[in-house]
Amino acid sequence: MASLETWKSILSQNNFDVPFGYRVEFNIKCPFHNDKMPSLSVNIEKEVWICHAGCGQGRLDEFLARALNIPLLQITSMLMDKIVEFDAPLISEIPLKNDDEEPPLIRINYDYDTSIVPTWILDRGFATTTLKQWKCGYNKTRRSLVIPVFEQDILIGAIERQPPDVFPKYLYTPGFKKSHTLFGENFIKQQETFVCLVEGSLDAIWLHQNNYPAVALLGVYMSRVQERKMLDLHAKEIILCLDNDEAGRKASDNIHQKLNKYCIVSKINIPQDCKDVQDIRNPKSLKKVIFSRICQ
Repeated sequence: MASLETWKSILSQNNFDVPFGYRVEFNIKCPFHNDKMPSLSVNIEKEVWICHAGCGQGRLDEFLARALNIPLLQITSMLMDKIVEFDAPLISEIPLKNDDEEPPLIRINYDYDTSIVPTWILDRGFATTTLKQWKCGYNKTRRSLVIPVFEQDILIGAIERQPPDVFPKYLYTPGFKKSHTLFGENFIKQQETFVCLVEGSLDAIWLHQNNYPAVALLGVYMSRVQERKMLDLHAKEIILCLDNDEAGRKASDNIHQKLNKYCIVSKINIPQDCKDVQDIRNPKSLKKVIFSRICQ
């Protein structure tokens, strides 16, 4: 069985409104019907769900597979991935170099149109030149933005950001381990003055477009592999730019505790009306936020 925090993390990262605290049973909006009021009950201790509007019931992993439209095996992989993250000790308690924990790089083939990007992403301020630089493209079938993930110039996975009106927001290639990836590290020069650390791939691309070096965890928790990858960048300062919510704030505190013994770790204050750095569209406002960071 997965831990309670593992279930909460996966549900939250896939845009289900999970309450904070120690509740093991709560209601969320059902993705299978037009649910104005949360009518789907989840018990993360028993790992079961039921929709009180009649959409079904059963095991929680099967619910996620159905809701996210991905194979059940991928849900199992996600759960195991998260268990590793939550059970990981602090970086000071493990060797900084341990090749046994680094998974082998497996090159994948991913068919998408690299000549265009969806128009809806341009409406959010992203420049075509920036997206092309990151080798983004278009999945015509799903009308989604394809964001490739490279490591050592090897394509190891792909992220699809679906259109704003489609759930779930993000799809990942089967078997892709987010916790073994530091998205955007191939754009970072060694010994940068600072590197911004964000949650999402588009957050990293947005900061890069505004000339701030950034990498993304592809989630809210930092694994041991990601810790090492961050330290291997040898940045003089790491600026925490996680989302403006309770999960982001807690994760920032946790990451600060892990990394501040190795380098300067600072944190930005995102304006209250913004969810994340992508919401800061004005370059001057973004610059003010970055350069008003606080060393914790």
